[in-house]
Amino acid sequence: MSYLREYIRIILLEQLKDSFQGKKMIFMAGAPGSGKSTVLNQLGLLEQFSIINPDDWYEPFLKEAGISLDIASFTQEYFDIVSALEAGKEQGLDVSELEKKRAELRPTMSTNAKLFNTARKQAKQKAAHLSAEGKDFIIDGTGGSYREISKLNSVYLQMGYDTAMVYVSVPKDISLERNFQRGEKGKRRLHDKAVSRSWESVNRNKELYEELFGSNFLFVDNSGTYEDYQERIELIRPAMENFLR
Repeated sequence: MSYLREYIRIILLEQLKDSFQGKKMIFMAGAPGSGKSTVLNQLGLLEQFSIINPDDWYEPFLKEAGISLDIASFTQEYFDIVSALEAGKEQGLDVSELEKKRAELRPTMSTNAKLFNTARKQAKQKAAHLSAEGKDFIIDGTGGSYREISKLNSVYLQMGYDTAMVYVSVPKDISLERNFQRGEKGKRRLHDKAVSRSWESVNRNKELYEELFGSNFLFVDNSGTYEDYQERIELIRPAMENFLR
């Protein structure tokens, strides 16, 4: 039975490939605060593509659940309590108050994780819907999982899509600083450890993505001033226009 399903899948993909020929799909990659939205805006891609970003679901979910967008604050508080709790137990101290505080924060931590996973599922469903209709679209993420992007890229290529990646590079200290500034402006702020892990993951994947996308791997260095960044975005415009033809 599995062979029959695979045969049907291959036949359907071949049929789709003809009807979706020339359709475009772009992956965005870059750590938090790297400036991916600036690329999309400056190159006019927001007008040409549907944008899929889990944050478009995640942040409204947080607000609806009454959870602060300053995720860093309550996650840090939770980690501090857990550390103090472990230290207190080792020293034979009364940790009942710490256990109470941990219990109070645990539902928020659990709900936050569930909402994030739900947002990711919503984004995947939208991508599946758009690709099934042969729409041009962009997946705006960090690019932290090479395995996931490689798998998706293979599927879209089989469907007949032309695929590309725009990779925005930013120093880790700038990524951390911009994450902090977002929180100061009342926007969503991640824990520094989460930002660092994200930065390390996407940077570890850079060469893999270069190999995967070849001439359709478009790199932008965002390590200087905003004016420098705008000039560097313009450097990839010819390659982007060539991809879009």
